[in-house]
Amino acid sequence: MSRALAMAVVLMLWNNMAWGATLTWTANTEPDLAGYHVYQCAQQPCGRAFGSATRLATLGTVTSFNIGTPAVIQYYVITAYDFANNESSDPPPSPPAATVRLTVLGSPNLGEPWTVQATTNASGTVSLEVRINGALDHTEMQSPYCAFGDTNGTCTRVQRPSGTYTVEFRVMSSGTEVARQSVVVTAAAVPDLPQLAPPPAPDNLRLSSVY
Repeated sequence: MSRALAMAVVLMLWNNMAWGATLTWTANTEPDLAGYHVYQCAQQPCGRAFGSATRLATLGTVTSFNIGTPAVIQYYVITAYDFANNESSDPPPSPPAATVRLTVLGSPNLGEPWTVQATTNASGTVSLEVRINGALDHTEMQSPYCAFGDTNGTCTRVQRPSGTYTVEFRVMSSGTEVARQSVVVTAAAVPDLPQLAPPPAPDNLRLSSVY
């Protein structure tokens, strides 16, 4: 088995999804192909050479494998083997999976203006969909990626009515979603201004007559 099967898969799991995932790949066309090995990793780089891969399954000449629903992010490598049990080498490490990190700016719990800023390592043509309480609010096309827009490169903080807000960013790379993250923000009401005490009443008043 001289030719490597260049197959590396990164599986991203969203918190609100519940599904079974299936790996698929293009068949190896060598005449002595016996089947494929599926390896699983909990981290990158993923591969036998890095000591991070555990063999998950040995398959025949099929080109798909159902991995169920992992509870965490997993990485997969698929190699081919022949009838003499010679195995292809690992494919090159895949690039890091796209991630998105959210930061709440301001102190919404104190009734102050606030916003949420997102940062991502996604590549390609990147845009971020901003959703407030599940509804698409707008799409950010360039950094900084802000929940309520920006002014001269700084995220704009706004005063929102008191309540709970779920702010979600969905990262799109060349039109394909590659990551998402959400944060729950609890905004308090604007605190009342302190009441100023009235000035004390004057005392020892005297009335003088003027002639």
